[in-house]
Amino acid sequence: MAPSTHHRSKFTPPSALAWFASVVAAIAFTSSAEVVLPPLPNATFLEADGSTALHSARLPLALPFGVGLIRVEFDLTVGTREPIAPGMFLDSVSLSFQPPGTDESGLLFNHDARGATWLPEHPGGVGLPENFLKYAAIPSAGDEFETWPTYASFAVSLTLPIDWQNCEAGLWLDLFDNRTGPDSFAVLRHLRLVAQNPFFLLESSATPVGPFSNEMGVTHLPTDQRFELMRGGVARFFRLRADSAVRLRVLERDPDVWRFAYEFPEPDPKLESAIQPQGPYILQTQAVLDPNRRQFRLPSAGSPTRFFRIRANVRTAITRVESVGGTNHVTFEYRPRIFGLQSSAQPCGPFADDPSARFDTANQVITLSRTDFIRVFRITHSNPTNTVRLLGVGGDRAHWILPYDLHNRSTATQSATPPREGQP
Repeated sequence: MAPSTHHRSKFTPPSALAWFASVVAAIAFTSSAEVVLPPLPNATFLEADGSTALHSARLPLALPFGVGLIRVEFDLTVGTREPIAPGMFLDSVSLSFQPPGTDESGLLFNHDARGATWLPEHPGGVGLPENFLKYAAIPSAGDEFETWPTYASFAVSLTLPIDWQNCEAGLWLDLFDNRTGPDSFAVLRHLRLVAQNPFFLLESSATPVGPFSNEMGVTHLPTDQRFELMRGGVARFFRLRADSAVRLRVLERDPDVWRFAYEFPEPDPKLESAIQPQGPYILQTQAVLDPNRRQFRLPSAGSPTRFFRIRANVRTAITRVESVGGTNHVTFEYRPRIFGLQSSAQPCGPFADDPSARFDTANQVITLSRTDFIRVFRITHSNPTNTVRLLGVGGDRAHWILPYDLHNRSTATQSATPPREGQP
């Protein structure tokens, strides 16, 4: 079976308490010019168990910015004890790569009882760069499946173009199960990102727990041991998180405030009424909608007291009901249950909810201070012998200044002074 294309789809002012975080990244060197980024999940295992036709796992790859070329490396082991049967769909393992900015994937590998195929034909799949894939057979991993009739292990390396960096890519591992029994498996181990050059980066997030993304437009002054970046003019990317279809419509900015207008493109509201609160409710066909005011108008003369509700593709709340000159005016707001403004220092994220955003649901406008919005910083260093600590966050209304302390454990000497009583 040839798998189809995947369609998957506070920072406070300097005068107050400033958030800061110090991060020591335990990152191992592979050579003088390469570093291994913090490890990803160690193993992903799929097994045909007869319960479902397709077992899938997506492994997200957050590709950092400013670290040179990146390779994705991992070990892949597959096996089956199915016999080859003419006219029968066999269990099949496939591996696909999903580049940043798309929901489609390119097929890298396919395996069944007939053996392994690398870069099989994949009509409709996304194109991958030349020399993107390298692989080599490796000895068995010493697991319980190595005695199976069809078994293979490979070391795989993917070299990523530099324009894919600072976005999230993904690996898809899929196992098609023909439900004849638990007789096929796939395991992906030792997934890691290898950067060509060492790095020393400033990262930020809208929340203390992240996720963090690399800051652009940073000035690093290693002699003074500090980072500097502009507060109001720094690049910032925004998106909305909601349980309904919504889009940012307008971005206005002045020296101190970002202002966003948003809209729900297809809310399709309908006004219903009843003569008692518990219903039954019926559609008011005479009601006329003013979408700009988010208001229904319908005749009220001679009608009994009525109770109203609105049905829509977005959760709504009636804010006012009044009678004006024989006409009922029913005004409402859109209030989805899940709704937030997210921001990132990079266009591809990762994004975090921004708790300093202020929502005007009546006018569908979001405002955010450009100078005093929450910002949490941390730094990452690729040399495991270095301990790096942010000393604080300072500056003025135009700039952030972040001094740091860099301590190299390999060159430090221990003090010969004996500890005093009570001293750890």
